Amino acid sequence: MRFRGVLLFISSILLAGECRTVTPLQQGTLEVIGYDSIGNRLPVGDAELFGGSKDEPRYTTRTGVLQHVDEGHYTLRARAAGFKSTVTRVYVAPGKTQVRVQMQLGAITGCPTYVTLRGKVSPITGRKDRWLKITPLHGPGGVDTPIQPDGFFHVEGLDSGDHLLIVTEDGKPRHMQVVNLRGVNAPDTINLTLPPG
Repeated sequence: MRFRGVLLFISSILLAGECRTVTPLQQGTLEVIGYDSIGNRLPVGDAELFGGSKDEPRYTTRTGVLQHVDEGHYTLRARAAGFKSTVTRVYVAPGKTQVRVQMQLGAITGCPTYVTLRGKVSPITGRKDRWLKITPLHGPGGVDTPIQPDGFFHVEGLDSGDHLLIVTEDGKPRHMQVVNLRGVNAPDTINLTLPPG
């Protein structure tokens, strides 16, 4: 009888521990796209994804793109130069997920130094209506200035600091670049190269 009880105990353990297939977690890529309050796209720098604990991030990047992320719900913290960090909840699905975050301006410090910006956009092809949109990243304001038919531009009275430059052709963005304007004893010269197409 004792032997039979041992056999029943062993068989119940074997039945309870039957083999089960475990489905591995799917992975995806998360692209973080930052915008300011008027809709200008911002280059996102640091981005962090937190799981259950907000002490240590599970995934980090300096490019705004997080790869090989396990599928699931996370807390995202994103930063862009001159803006406050933004925290939001996101769901990362298998494949590629894009999330748009609106960034709020950080504190404006110091007195501005007024800068003259000049430069050239190249290559210039065809007759198009070309403009340069200049948006400061550390404060309000911004200006649009026409680009001459030969590609040259010139604008005065800009605040020093980081700016987002957007070249448009016939109203469509062709090139974006963040620059730091210093205006030390001379105009700042920035030459912009348009991508092919």
